[in-house]
Amino acid sequence: MLAFMDGVKKNQLRVDFVCVHSYGGPNPDALIKRLENVHKLFQRPIWITEFGCGDWEAKSAQENKHRPETVLRFMEKVLPMLEKLDYLERYAWFPASTTSASLGTSALFQENGELTRLGQCYRDLS
Repeated sequence: MLAFMDGVKKNQLRVDFVCVHSYGGPNPDALIKRLENVHKLFQRPIWITEFGCGDWEAKSAQENKHRPETVLRFMEKVLPMLEKLDYLERYAWFPASTTSASLGTSALFQENGELTRLGQCYRDLS
């Protein structure tokens, strides 16, 4: 990204915003700090095009170390924090399947299309 943005400046191109993905743990403060660092570095508005709580070592959704209750508490805390960031223009939670090993506990929808508790929270807070 640094080389890309150097090329933008060198070639007098325009970048209106920077996109970010985030699949860290359920730590709201860590996500906000990461966004602050990206904003300071690139001096552009930010779009979070995908985020959630990922466990990349999980072999199944049941083995995922981020329990649904923990992910829900993360979402309840982080969404109001995101809403307060003047440089954050957009954000979107990644709609993983409930059967996804790494992201199943971050699913917004049940397999039948009904909202999970997390999906209800996202609907109500975003």
